[in-house]
Amino acid sequence: MFSKRTDGRQIKGLDPIFRMIPYIMKTRAESQVMVKQDFRCEVFDGYIKSKRAEGHDLSYMSILIAAYVRLLTQRPQLNRFVVNGRIYARYGYEVVFVVKKSLTDDSDEMLLKLHFDGTENIFEINDMITNEVKLIRNGQADNLTDKLAKLFMKQPNPLIKGDVRFVMKLDDWNMMPRSVIEASPFHCSMFLTNVKSIKLNYIYHHLYNFGTASVFLSLGKSNDRVSLNRQSEPESEKVFTLGCVLDERICDGLYLSRSLMLLEKYMNDPSLLEENLTEEQIVRDID
Repeated sequence: MFSKRTDGRQIKGLDPIFRMIPYIMKTRAESQVMVKQDFRCEVFDGYIKSKRAEGHDLSYMSILIAAYVRLLTQRPQLNRFVVNGRIYARYGYEVVFVVKKSLTDDSDEMLLKLHFDGTENIFEINDMITNEVKLIRNGQADNLTDKLAKLFMKQPNPLIKGDVRFVMKLDDWNMMPRSVIEASPFHCSMFLTNVKSIKLNYIYHHLYNFGTASVFLSLGKSNDRVSLNRQSEPESEKVFTLGCVLDERICDGLYLSRSLMLLEKYMNDPSLLEENLTEEQIVRDID
């Protein structure tokens, strides 16, 4: 109905063929492409150990999130989303992931949505994650996502169905209130699941048709990988795998390939994420 949104601006300077693709592939479910990348645990473990000695308690999750946020600042097409056939550039950088209050079968889960402006360094991002997770596990979190879900679930089942359909239509018409978008876990730059923490291999998690999340990452458990060294001798090393599902309507294959190479660069040398960015260093999407 309307082209303007509160969470992004429509991109009009695109190639006509690229602009037509969302009208052919109308949903994220039919636009998914999947790729996986292996990363050496030795790099992460060594970096975490060295920074712990300096007073920074980092984790695989915080390094990955910091690397991906930095990637978005340099490769803005990954921060696009498609609604009702139109392609938008997202205004901010949001990451969503699940936090379990404890590692038990019946433990409550809560979705945590973090907002970034792109200038943060790895230590600031780690502190944000750590503080929010502590609040959730101590029962002190003022979580808008959880409040929104509880508000819906207080109603009878027929009303819930009707309200959900209405909200989905509002989003399709670009009439969703800003407060709902900010609380919604389905409106984000990237959705992340850490199955490594529960000792599962990486997965390819589907994208949601509702909302604007164009990328879903899965952090899988560590495994041994055997490869040949320069002397053609077999060597074993520990690696973890990142499974990525992406909406192919937001960028072409070359752009994605170069973006994944940049992500690999950050993941293989997290020290690159220690400096803050200035606003001038953040790359903006085309008009």
